[in-house]
Amino acid sequence: PVDYSYWQQRLKAERCFVALQAETVVGFIELEGCNIDCCYVSPKYQTKGIALQMLQYIEAIARQQQREYLFVDASKVARG
Repeated sequence: PVDYSYWQQRLKAERCFVALQAETVVGFIELEGCNIDCCYVSPKYQTKGIALQMLQYIEAIARQQQREYLFVDASKVARG
């Protein structure tokens, strides 16, 4: 089962950005300090460049904050 309280606390602690198609959430990405976390795009919307757009948005924010690096850890679970 989904632990909604866990996700509520996590979203309060991190910067979460969503990708919208019309008014539908199709993906999200989180930024915690210099770490990119939880980049996800709904399977129906994959291969449309949405993840790339979210990454470019996060990069722009990092530049505004004068961050030199961004980090990401990927797992086998992340494979589609």
